[in-house]
Amino acid sequence: LHHASHGPPPHRFAAGRNWRERGDLLTLETWFWIAHVPALAGWLALIVAPGSGVRFARWAAVALAAGYTILFVLSAREAGVLAEDYSLRGVAAFFDVPKLQLLGWVHYLAFDLFVGSWIAEEGGRLGMSRPLVILCLVLTFMIGPFGLLVFFLLRAMRRNSIAS
Repeated sequence: LHHASHGPPPHRFAAGRNWRERGDLLTLETWFWIAHVPALAGWLALIVAPGSGVRFARWAAVALAAGYTILFVLSAREAGVLAEDYSLRGVAAFFDVPKLQLLGWVHYLAFDLFVGSWIAEEGGRLGMSRPLVILCLVLTFMIGPFGLLVFFLLRAMRRNSIAS
C-alpha cells in the first residue's frame, strides 16, 4: 500500500527496483530529455530553414555525438555485457541496463539527425520537391530507416525520369 507521506510511487523502470534504490533514474531521465533539445532543434531547422538548417542540424548531431561519447566512456564497464555475449540475448542484456538504454537512444538521435541532414542536403542538391523532402524528413524522424528508404526510392524515380 502506498501513502503520500512515503514519497512518489515506485517507478518500475527496472523490474523489482524502485526509484529510491536506483538513485540514478532521475539523472538518466533528465539526460534523456536534455538530449532531445539539440535533436528537436536540428529537426526543426531542417524543416523550416532548408539551407542553413543542414549546417545547424549537423552541429546538433555533433553535440549529440559528443554526449554519446561521454556516456559511452562512463558506461564502458556495463557495456561489456555485449562483448561477453554477442547475440540477441546479449543485446537484450545490454538494453536491460538503464544507462545503456540512454546510450542507445542518444545513438539513435545522433544518427537519425545526421541522416536527416544528408536527406535535406541531397534533396536540395537534386532539386527535389520541398514537400517530398519534408515527407522524407518526417518519416526519418519517426521511423528512421523507412524514411531513408523512401528518400532513396524518390531519388531513384527522379533520376530515372530525368534520364528518359
